[in-house]
Amino acid sequence: MRELLMIAYYYPPLGGIGSLRPLKFSRYLREYGWNTTVLTVLNDPDYIKDETLLYEIPSNQQVIRAIRLPVYQTLRRFAKKGLRRYHLLYSFVDPQFDWVPGAVRAGSELLKSGHIDAIYATAPPYSCLRVASQLRKKFGLPTLADLRDPFSSNDFMVWPTRFHKCFYRLYETKLLGQMDRVVVVNKLMQKDVAVCMGLSRLNPTVIPNGFDTSDFVGQTDVPPADRFVMGHIGSIYGTMSPRPLFQSLAIAIQERPEIRQRTNVVFLGRVQPDFIYAEARKLLVDGLVRVPGFSPHQEAIAFMRRCHVLLLISGMVAPSVVPAKFYEYIATGRPVLSFSAPGFLEDFILENEFGFSTDGSKPELGAARIVELFDAFDQNKAIPGPTKEKYERFSRRSLTGKLAKVLDSMI
Repeated sequence: MRELLMIAYYYPPLGGIGSLRPLKFSRYLREYGWNTTVLTVLNDPDYIKDETLLYEIPSNQQVIRAIRLPVYQTLRRFAKKGLRRYHLLYSFVDPQFDWVPGAVRAGSELLKSGHIDAIYATAPPYSCLRVASQLRKKFGLPTLADLRDPFSSNDFMVWPTRFHKCFYRLYETKLLGQMDRVVVVNKLMQKDVAVCMGLSRLNPTVIPNGFDTSDFVGQTDVPPADRFVMGHIGSIYGTMSPRPLFQSLAIAIQERPEIRQRTNVVFLGRVQPDFIYAEARKLLVDGLVRVPGFSPHQEAIAFMRRCHVLLLISGMVAPSVVPAKFYEYIATGRPVLSFSAPGFLEDFILENEFGFSTDGSKPELGAARIVELFDAFDQNKAIPGPTKEKYERFSRRSLTGKLAKVLDSMI
């Protein structure tokens, strides 16, 4: 067995979709000849927790937890309210920059033992790559960067100034250039690294996000017969907005008034309830909207299965990006309704028959689709959803095999 140091800030008990990719990789890598030791954070005061994910950590796996200094929290406390969304004004790379010293110390102590064969670091936060870079420089081990989201080319990123974006573009290129290999989640990021950054020598490899079959074993939840439920699961951040959905919903209600009495639109996850309800009130659809907040992973999957339709709104900001949660969406067998600008996401959904996509800038089209889906529910007709033959290639176990091949090639 080879030994891997996995640097992952987001790891149980921290919850959310960002923890699932490293957790599932660490769970299945042993089947492909790799033991993993995880280096993660000990203390994060703000991020969502999901204690249930701790039970999925392999019993024989070592987890090292590094102390995070309270530098960012202190600076943010004194920042003016209007500046708090521009964290790059008082941080470096990301708000988690203050975990780097503790992580480097903890990683160095482990690597002194000499039994680690390679380093894997997953980002965001990109501070994980800073940790990996310093450890690689100190110990000379082959190092792999796993990019779950872009940084300087991220459509959801809010930049204080154009200078900040240019500076971090150069910094990201330099940081990735210190790695031996790079894994990305889509072809757009692959092109960005290989062509736009000029780092083709890193041979960027696409390993998309996925779903774990074991998470769906025993799941028997079904949608209710008396309520039409549309659900959005996951975070809403940056410039994302539910407004295209609400605009379409308002028009659909004018055509089918009964939609107002028999429909729930639920936002489950890390969202700002005040923002969601305010947007809904502007279009007089707030009576349909529910924002229960964050739920543990298994409860979120159970809720997905209780929806008639699963919603995506990120495509209006990033039409070429498939969100990580999408792969769990399709594994439920429930159809997806995406409000998106034309792009890869729309094509991906339609070509694989994963559901429906509508141009979010044309609310009348979205309204027609909502009416169509509601009528199918009202008439007790089956709404076609994803089939196993279409989505089974995205299982976490098989995707981990692809990662193992990349790691093997580095040794």
